[in-house]
Amino acid sequence: MARATTRTTKQERTESARALKAAKKANAEARKLASTLPQPTRGKLEAVAATERTQLERAKKERGESPRAATRRARRSAVRLERASARLGPRNERRSTSADPKRRAGSIKRQRVQATQSQSMPVKAAVRTIITAVMTPTDREQNKKVAKRRVRRMKLQHAR
Repeated sequence: MARATTRTTKQERTESARALKAAKKANAEARKLASTLPQPTRGKLEAVAATERTQLERAKKERGESPRAATRRARRSAVRLERASARLGPRNERRSTSADPKRRAGSIKRQRVQATQSQSMPVKAAVRTIITAVMTPTDREQNKKVAKRRVRRMKLQHAR
């Protein structure tokens, strides 16, 4: 016998599908963020992501029977992931006040991008310093160039 597809249950199922998709995205971003963090915090964030992944699997199984509960479970999972990433991430940022699960994944992504940028900054600064040291002429070389220019100018003025 076919399932009754009333308008409300269909809407609830599509809403739960959206919430699950956004929560999966938040989970993926949290795992990426964890891979950029140093070891002690990495393990903590990976553990939170693993528990929330099991919650998402339960929500996925539950979606056919009770889509509202699946939606609630997926949204809670996204909130927990965002809180954990804000607590353990590179900056102490308050979580977003939006109820939109997509924005939660976006805030985790922003934290991950900032973490990778802050880790690459010292390397870039060191490279710039080395290049500047190699490319900048010494005082003797600079004085030599200045003297050559003066001699050329003087020759041009006398030639006129």
